[in-house]
Amino acid sequence: MDAESIYKKIISIFNDNDKSLEPVKLIPNKAYHTIEIEGNAAIRLIISSKNQYISVKLKYEKLLINPIIPGSAKSQKDWIKYQISTEDDLDKIRLALIEIYDNCKPSGSMFGCCSRFNACSDAKKCIHPDRNYAKNCWYQENMKQGKIFYGKNRSI
Repeated sequence: MDAESIYKKIISIFNDNDKSLEPVKLIPNKAYHTIEIEGNAAIRLIISSKNQYISVKLKYEKLLINPIIPGSAKSQKDWIKYQISTEDDLDKIRLALIEIYDNCKPSGSMFGCCSRFNACSDAKKCIHPDRNYAKNCWYQENMKQGKIFYGKNRSI
């Protein structure tokens, strides 16, 4: 298993969850590979001859299964490692990967909602076809928390 095969599996998880693949890039570094989403260093792939790890920001620890706390090396500060032995291990942390993707906002200003707010409210999720544009919608964030302001599913 190498960084490219792990990256392809992560890409397939994003694709299966209707995430745009355009803002996702694999960047090789000296000690690890970085998966950037919207220009943000979102995921690190640490591959050695003995072990393979996926490393994510510490704030996602609750979404990982049996994480391995990283050492105190400065470059690993605020990151947590999850050991993987096969690409199928990534399915176990699918929710973490999706949340990481969703938290990577594109550069640009956030907006309250677009003209599709009623249809989004009825669907209980964002239906905008341009996923990159939709990432800057605050209303989408409210709906993820169960706060629906409009339509037949109005909860507030």
